[in-house]
Amino acid sequence: WVYAKDFSLSEEPDVARIFEIGYNGTERALSECQPCREGATSDEGSAVCGVCPHGQVFSASLGRCAACPDGTYALAGMEACVAKAPCTEEDWQPVYTECSTILKRTKSYEWREPSI
Repeated sequence: WVYAKDFSLSEEPDVARIFEIGYNGTERALSECQPCREGATSDEGSAVCGVCPHGQVFSASLGRCAACPDGTYALAGMEACVAKAPCTEEDWQPVYTECSTILKRTKSYEWREPSI
C-alpha cells in the first residue's frame, strides 16, 4: 500500500494499526531450496550462492570447495581445475648485476609473473 499524510486535516503524528496481512500469487514461489549452479557453493541454510576462491573448485562428494591437485589451477568460480601449461623461455627474464671493477657482470634469471 501507499500512504500519504494529509496535513490539511491534522499535523499530529499518525498511527497505523495492521490487523491482518495476506498474500497472493505464491504459486510460482519456490517452496524448497534450490541447488547452487555448478562451480558455486553456499553455507547450509544460506539463500545466497557464492563461488569457490582461486585455486579451489566445488567438490560434490565433499559438499564444499576443495583445493586443486598439484599441477593444476582454477580461477575463482571455475567449475574444474585445469592443467598448468609447462614453463617456457617466455616465463623467465634475464637479470644482470652491476659491472664489477674487472668489467664483468653476472647474468641470472628471474621468474616473470604470469598475467591472466
